[in-house]
Amino acid sequence: IASSFLLPLVGIHLALSITGAFTPALNLSATAGCVKSVMSWTLGILVTAFVALLTLQGLVAQSADTVALKAGKFVVGSLVPVVGSALSDALSSVQGCVQLLKTSIGAFGVFAVSLTILPVFLKVLAWKLTMSAATALAGFFDNPVGKLFGAIGDAVSLVISMLLCFGLLLIVSTTVLLMMGTGI
Repeated sequence: IASSFLLPLVGIHLALSITGAFTPALNLSATAGCVKSVMSWTLGILVTAFVALLTLQGLVAQSADTVALKAGKFVVGSLVPVVGSALSDALSSVQGCVQLLKTSIGAFGVFAVSLTILPVFLKVLAWKLTMSAATALAGFFDNPVGKLFGAIGDAVSLVISMLLCFGLLLIVSTTVLLMMGTGI
């Protein structure tokens, strides 16, 4: 959805803003603002829906894991003579080890993804700062170039918001999965 719908909306917003900057008679700022609003609302709804779905899925998975563990303990305790109860208790220890491993891998995953997103975020942030400075400098002159830089800065701001939302979404998703895996 992000690549096939949201990024084209950023392009449409940029095209309308640039066209509006060079042809003030068309007054396309309201249309560009509407496209920006649609993109922002869509992004917010997607993030909210994904986190809600992930939370529900995690709750169901945790319940299924608990039932499976209890069933496994019962089967091992009932079918294995003499040491069945000891093996049954060992299953809880194994589950704890698996949860610890999941937590460690999850923390590394969040760190690795953060390092993956960070260079892209810094590059886009540099573009935003450059466009803001160019807009400020172009404000000294009375020409449409200032509006052009402002339009590009708005489009870059939309891309920054997408990066932050999906980075945050990834961290929240990993955290929810870890919480469900450890039973917190």
